[in-house]
Amino acid sequence: MAGAVPQGREAMDRTNGLLALSLALALGLTGLAAASGAQETNQKMTPEMEAWIKAGQPGEHHRHLARLAGTWTAEVTTWMPGPEGVQEVKSTGKMESKMIFDGRYLESHYQGTFMGQQFEGFGLDAYDNVSGKYVGIWIDSMSTTMAIFRGECDGTGKVRTSYGRIKDPVTGRMKKQKAVTTIIDENTYTYEAYEYGKDGKEVKMMKIVFTRI
Repeated sequence: MAGAVPQGREAMDRTNGLLALSLALALGLTGLAAASGAQETNQKMTPEMEAWIKAGQPGEHHRHLARLAGTWTAEVTTWMPGPEGVQEVKSTGKMESKMIFDGRYLESHYQGTFMGQQFEGFGLDAYDNVSGKYVGIWIDSMSTTMAIFRGECDGTGKVRTSYGRIKDPVTGRMKKQKAVTTIIDENTYTYEAYEYGKDGKEVKMMKIVFTRI
């Protein structure tokens, strides 16, 4: 079959992947354990130990994420292309977000409706100290695709712009996407989603206005 991976090669790739993952986990746990042991015995830490500890500590960017913790109402506007042009669809929902693992990640649960159907979603947002990037994932009850976005914030921490890529089920091609989260004030923030057409032009697909309850 065209495009199929031979079983032997597939098994080798899977084994190599597991070995790489195991090594990464071992290095991480070893580094953290060594750092912890050094603290307990008051020994001088090596630069490697200090780097592991620093990489794992929440900081300014995690505090930016913490501003989105809470319970929010969601007013959603979606623009969907159709045979008669772009159709505007309104929906509502509720988002509950909280910081987890001592302020390292923002976990969000969404419940609402979309086009008359129940809709649920789950999101996880982080700031990776090592890469210097915000990372977000999203899954929901109307998709089997895990959306992954990476990006940065402005100097104030109020505007976060992230980019991702998703395979279009209609064309089979990869499509670039953009997401912009803007903190208006302590009780309001917006989320805007964009896609890029074949001509490279940016098209707004969705806007959500979140209001704190």
